[in-house]
Amino acid sequence: MTTTSNSGPGTSGADDDPAELEQRVGNALVDLVGEQGWRRIDLISRMTVPVQDLALTVLRDDGSTLEIAPPVDLNRPLARLRVAQYRREPERGAWFSARFTLESSGAFFRSYNRDYEPEWNPAIEDSNYAEDLKLFARELEHTPDWLLDKLPEWKDRPAPPEKDVTELIPLNQAQLGEVVTAFRDHLMQHAPVDWQQVFVDFRSIGGYVELHAQVLTVFGQAIEWEPPEAVAFFTGLRGDMYKPGEGTWTSVKFHLVVNGKFSAEYGWYDEPDWDHRPDARFFQEELRMYPRADEHVPGWLRDGAEPPR
Repeated sequence: MTTTSNSGPGTSGADDDPAELEQRVGNALVDLVGEQGWRRIDLISRMTVPVQDLALTVLRDDGSTLEIAPPVDLNRPLARLRVAQYRREPERGAWFSARFTLESSGAFFRSYNRDYEPEWNPAIEDSNYAEDLKLFARELEHTPDWLLDKLPEWKDRPAPPEKDVTELIPLNQAQLGEVVTAFRDHLMQHAPVDWQQVFVDFRSIGGYVELHAQVLTVFGQAIEWEPPEAVAFFTGLRGDMYKPGEGTWTSVKFHLVVNGKFSAEYGWYDEPDWDHRPDARFFQEELRMYPRADEHVPGWLRDGAEPPR
């Protein structure tokens, strides 16, 4: 990791264009690696004002990988890019990690994570985040709990009261899009270097959960993958999307492509295609957690909640 004296707003010109800075980063990657002999160049940047970290991996044509120590000077255009993007949406805060994927075909993909804690190795001090927020302030509604926990004035706050989903208003389409897009960006920071597509199949009823995820690589291979924080995210999303009297969905198929396009298909009415059908107590738990009017209880859920005879 590296440290700098300042990588905040004062380091960027008011007229910095994020697209031009992104292209500068892409050009720097080609200059470092050369123009031939690789399938993909993959750069991950983790950044706060006091501390920055870079990881550069080259995926060769034969599928092997090479880790390269990137020059510290690469942090400069990245810091300017961080500032330029922050100025466009200051209420959301600055990104904490970014990933740049350059293909031999010339395609250049970027993703930015503002909402999830990066994986620093070694871990950084909480004070680095407090220093970062002095220059990159964000609105409270865009400040995740993990970040509040690192701030002296917030870490000892009382635990929030337990939510009663029957009293909550479901996420509207704009809010849902923002939440799922943030999770997409999180996955894009963690997917394997050779990934091309991600498929996540999540099924849940009551406290019972099944999750399967696969990565399809650029070489056409399908490999099992454990997407970080996926169970917690989709479990929370079920509650956030609960409709009073109608219940919530019990399955979702999430598909993500390296260019950032994604889709999510929610199963609201049909029984999930379980690997192992849950016990009756989980069906009963579903009806307690997410109450439904009788006309919105499908037959499979009603039958499943019946105790075995």
